Amino acid sequence: MLRVNTALETLDIANCGVLDQGAAYIFDALKHNRSLKHLYLNASGLTVRTAKLIGDHLASGDSALEALHLNCNPFGDEGMQELARGLAKDTKLKRLALTSASMSATGLDALVDALVPSNARTAAHPALQHLNIGFMKGTYVFNGLSNYIRDAGARAIATRLLPNLPALRILDICHNGISLEGLAAIVAALEDGCTSLCSMLHQQFGQPTSVAIEARLKSLMHNNVVAWGKQQLNGAGDMMEWEKEGLKLLRAAETPEYIKDILSVYRTKD
Repeated sequence: MLRVNTALETLDIANCGVLDQGAAYIFDALKHNRSLKHLYLNASGLTVRTAKLIGDHLASGDSALEALHLNCNPFGDEGMQELARGLAKDTKLKRLALTSASMSATGLDALVDALVPSNARTAAHPALQHLNIGFMKGTYVFNGLSNYIRDAGARAIATRLLPNLPALRILDICHNGISLEGLAAIVAALEDGCTSLCSMLHQQFGQPTSVAIEARLKSLMHNNVVAWGKQQLNGAGDMMEWEKEGLKLLRAAETPEYIKDILSVYRTKD
């Protein structure tokens, strides 16, 4: 189907028992397909073998994918390194979901290298707006493992990802074993001039909340939303108009039109 279909833009086969062999058929077909833009392969039993195929596809320069959802597949750090190899060549992805993929700070480092100016790429990824490395509901039902980037990963986000990936607007780092110290490092990065990030989900299992951190994050996110709206309107209007426009842009990034094709009481956005 994918070899000849020129109309299909969204394919949702999450939790369908695709496995590595099925994924191999899909990515082989995508060599001949330029119409598919949004692919859901959550909870498909994919391993490093498929991560390598995806890395090859993204590195080819022929990928048309704008959204890739790979939640709850046991890639581990080795799989993240294979994906990163392809991401370093990609310029089209707008949305990448890698929740509950058994990733540590080592795997995150590889992803960051692939997205920001580094030895892996000369310029920041120009399109990625939404990055989800948090926790998928149902992870334990699927016998999956969460990500665990912890404070080392939070510091990498604070010092390397946020200051160097201006396209990024939405980040999910829920339930990664990050302490208040790690969250404070991210707050410091936002205070230090990172004006692009407008939404960050960051709840952690067993972690008490800090009223000060929560209040500061809320304020910083609001400021960035307003700045985004102002930028979009080229400075025309006033604060209320900038905020309204920024919130409109944020909603569109959080829930793009294509998600309506699959969204239901049984399915979430990621």
